[in-house]
Amino acid sequence: MNKRNHLAWIPFATFALLSSCQGPTSAHSSSSSYPTSAEEPGLRQGYVKASGTELVDGEGNVIMLRGTNLGGYMLHESWMCLVDSPDLLYTVNTLTERFDRDAAFELLDIYQANFWTSEDFDNVQALGLNCLRLPVSYLDFYDLDFDLMRSDNPTAEELLSMNMVLRLDHIQKIDAFIREAEKRGIYIILDLHGAYGSQNGNDHSIDSRQHDWLWRQDDVGAAFRELTLDLWTVLAEHYRGFKNIAGYDLLNEPAGDVYDPECVTSVTGKIQWDFFDDLYHAIRAVDQEHLLIMESCWTAENLPQPSVYGWENVMYEFHHYDGSTDDDYQFQTHKERIDNIVNASFGVPLYLGEFCPHCSYEAWTPILNLLNEKHVSWTTWTYRVRGTSEWGLYHIRTNNNGDPSIPVSEVVHLRRGNDSFEEIERKWGVDQRKGFSRNDALCAVIQEAAKAPISKN
Repeated sequence: MNKRNHLAWIPFATFALLSSCQGPTSAHSSSSSYPTSAEEPGLRQGYVKASGTELVDGEGNVIMLRGTNLGGYMLHESWMCLVDSPDLLYTVNTLTERFDRDAAFELLDIYQANFWTSEDFDNVQALGLNCLRLPVSYLDFYDLDFDLMRSDNPTAEELLSMNMVLRLDHIQKIDAFIREAEKRGIYIILDLHGAYGSQNGNDHSIDSRQHDWLWRQDDVGAAFRELTLDLWTVLAEHYRGFKNIAGYDLLNEPAGDVYDPECVTSVTGKIQWDFFDDLYHAIRAVDQEHLLIMESCWTAENLPQPSVYGWENVMYEFHHYDGSTDDDYQFQTHKERIDNIVNASFGVPLYLGEFCPHCSYEAWTPILNLLNEKHVSWTTWTYRVRGTSEWGLYHIRTNNNGDPSIPVSEVVHLRRGNDSFEEIERKWGVDQRKGFSRNDALCAVIQEAAKAPISKN
């Protein structure tokens, strides 16, 4: 271990034992709207595993993961959330500067507690979905130096020696979330959407400054990668007994190959593959059971054959978006992507982790049918959005005049606003849920696809 503050790196299992006796030791306490059940024995009989190109459950039954994403829950994207901010790191910094650190975490806890409740678990279960992909970032697990993480000139020494304190209360909340999903037969994919230094420079990586410094080929990039390796190691140590976690999604959209002189576009390439291999071995050193998920940006050509690295019990993930509103075109582009990844003959299970046929309800059914036919697991993007489009299973309804039921004034504007603590607390509190309604047209299509029997492949 390096010069990093060692207090922060006591294994989660030790902290779990301490916290079960003493309660949360972090200064930032929170409560969820559903009972904490992390100490309960799991209901699953075994782990989800790769068996050739199929997924099997703990009893050896062939399964498909069919579900949706929790975009906007633990990571903010302004277009879909009740917050106007470039990214989550900016949000935390701004709230800390305006109030203080404890207040910032308290407000984020209020936001999350009202974004997702037991009612939402029930909604997902009623649709027949069996999987939720949960985007998380390093901020969900550690309280650290936010200024350093937003610095334009960090040094490797600063990064590897900064004080980092486990957010025990928040970890317990994630544990409880996983257990509540398990009670309803819903698997969780733990998705690292925001890695140290950012793996793609986009807002959903929690740092939108277009730096993607995780891939820097210098000591700073190496420090960010070491921090990310350590994060996944402690997560794997903590979650290795959680059979309801279907898999660890190692990095969301790792599209930062701009540091590779042989690559002219931002896609996944050998720099990312080598780091996947580092992550693979770090996790396998402490957790030999969980499925590991490697993502491509964007096609089959952007991932290696697993045999090149000797990877076992892995699944390959792809995302697909196309801005067209033409039904036929949407279906054709999705079919091309699905055919592309299936025909690559990777010999591992395949997964379309994010997709949405923009404004194209008629394209949903044939796309989902094709995914089911080809045994490609899927999770739509996403569960809830601020807007009236097909993006969300739940979205903002409109009144008779076509105006949204949640006015723009209810958005927390951090870039130019000056809402008081109490005003943000109200906007992110119970009022946050009032304007959303079920997207009946989309839910009907999703529900039909979710209950389709798994055909023989």
